[in-house]
Amino acid sequence: MYVPIDVDILDHPKLFDLSIYLNCTHLQAFVHLFSLWAWAMKYCEDGDLSNCTDAHLRNAAKWTDNGVSIKDALEDSGWLVDGKLHAWDRWAGKTLKSLEKDRRRKQEERDKKGTSKKRPRTVHGTSTPDKEKDKEKEKDKDRDKEKKIYGAQAQEVIDYLNEVCQTSFKGLDSEKESIVGRLKEGYTVDECKMVVLGQSQDEYFITNPKYFRPMTLFGKKKFSGYLNAAKQARKKGKLSTAGLRTLINIKNVMEDMADGEEENNP
Repeated sequence: MYVPIDVDILDHPKLFDLSIYLNCTHLQAFVHLFSLWAWAMKYCEDGDLSNCTDAHLRNAAKWTDNGVSIKDALEDSGWLVDGKLHAWDRWAGKTLKSLEKDRRRKQEERDKKGTSKKRPRTVHGTSTPDKEKDKEKEKDKDRDKEKKIYGAQAQEVIDYLNEVCQTSFKGLDSEKESIVGRLKEGYTVDECKMVVLGQSQDEYFITNPKYFRPMTLFGKKKFSGYLNAAKQARKKGKLSTAGLRTLINIKNVMEDMADGEEENNP
């Protein structure tokens, strides 16, 4: 790869300004600028250095004086405008287009022969496909971990519901869905259990036991109201599993309903 040099560059006012800001000779300023161009053609082909730190630019321009910011000097002298190298398309555009055309030609020749696969090019400030895949895998692992945690907590609530109210929910995903929804909103397992206990004493569920289910108890619209009612009942000392007539009633009523259906459908 070669870097094109304009014959008038050594007399360019911006180069003179750069030498002043860097406190170096005119020729030294040219060498640092040339080094930066060569690095950009290899790693930042669009000339956009906005994602590069001053440390990156010092390395690219072979600038070793830590007391002077190469990035500030480039901006103050006008060689770096809004994060992009000044007149980059004019200085390097033709060369880069020629190189890209040559790469495509060679790739087409290799594809025809079937002897190689195109390798992804790494551009400074971007990630290769492999790195992107690794990031997605990490995200998938985090999502799976979160799903397992919420799933285990929801199952704990289901088990409590079956134990206290003598129901027989199996912990299916459809039964856990509303519980997981409340847990993701910040509610705790203990608060979910409190709702179970509180609503098991509610007259509505006593007379309508078929609605005493996770979908109803942990629905988004009414959950906060159920929780507040349970907290008030606890303050008054009315929230307890001891002597709850409804715990057995709910099961018995549901069994009676099932028996009735069997008699009506011999």
